[in-house]
Amino acid sequence: MTTHDPQTRAYELPDSGALSAAAQAALDAYHAATERLGRVMAVVTAVAVRDILTGNDSADVPFDATHAELMEAADGSLHATGRYWTADGTET
Repeated sequence: MTTHDPQTRAYELPDSGALSAAAQAALDAYHAATERLGRVMAVVTAVAVRDILTGNDSADVPFDATHAELMEAADGSLHATGRYWTADGTET
């Protein structure tokens, strides 16, 4: 029985340099996206804490919290407990 090489390849593979560049670009984009998501979630958390501490009426209420207590739920989400500290160290 004679074995024959295929007439044409099913597909051409890029060279290793192109594959490395594509993999690095994908990793860089992923890391940038996760960092951006982290910054967005920090802002969302700050807004939620402000709303809790001001009774959802931040227009006329000063917001002077410098630290706030957060609890992590089993699913990884964060929830403000309502406990916070002001710049002078007062715990509320």
